[in-house]
Amino acid sequence: LTVGSISYLYYAERLIQFPLGLFGSAIGTSVLPQLTRQSALQEWQPFRQQVVEAMELLWFLTIPAAAGLWVIRIPLVHLLFQRGEFNEISTRMTAEALGYFALGLWAVAGFRVLVGAWYALDGAYVTVWAGVGALAINVILSVLLIGPLGHSGLALAVSIAAIANMLLLMLLLSRRLGGIQGGRLLLNSGRCLFASFIMAVVVQNLYRYSYDGGNLTGGFLALGLGCWVAAGILIYLGCIMLLGVPEGVRNAWAARRQSRIN
Repeated sequence: LTVGSISYLYYAERLIQFPLGLFGSAIGTSVLPQLTRQSALQEWQPFRQQVVEAMELLWFLTIPAAAGLWVIRIPLVHLLFQRGEFNEISTRMTAEALGYFALGLWAVAGFRVLVGAWYALDGAYVTVWAGVGALAINVILSVLLIGPLGHSGLALAVSIAAIANMLLLMLLLSRRLGGIQGGRLLLNSGRCLFASFIMAVVVQNLYRYSYDGGNLTGGFLALGLGCWVAAGILIYLGCIMLLGVPEGVRNAWAARRQSRIN
């Protein structure tokens, strides 16, 4: 790998950890007590419903976050890090890693909910063996991808391994519980993906015409990023309203409003 590759990966991972901590860890932690209670009482239908709604809420938040990070990765890294020895090349290399890390953001977030579900079922050993399998996939893909993609190949290997890990845990959980409404999850994730795609196309065009090859700097770049993000949020929410808001999102919003009233 070229000199600086470790730093490129480190800075890119720091940016990925922000939405993971904001959404993945928060939601995964919040549903764990409820899942544990339902498992102890053997309330399997509410248990399945809780898992499905948590996954819908997570994907509603993290799929557009991943799309947004992919689109604005270069100006974002430029604004946060490009100064001193961190030059334009460093920005481009870090942005490449960030884009590949973003591909697996939704899977890593979903994984945290599924781990909580397995712990509630007293099945921690399942997550361990699934993690071993994901580690093997990660190592193999890293060896295969590091040649053509360099340090970005390592980021892509992490994302693919995370997706494989999440899908395996979901498949095993579905078998354990006799189904977890896979069709509903697929439909609602498809809605989020389509809305995110529309958002990404629009924001990419806005960014392409206003970023001006990196000549937008300082406060103007921060203002531009704020406008692109705000536009992306509005476009995504508008598309979701037209396509249909996932039930898990509606229930989470209703619960939040009820808690404020109480």
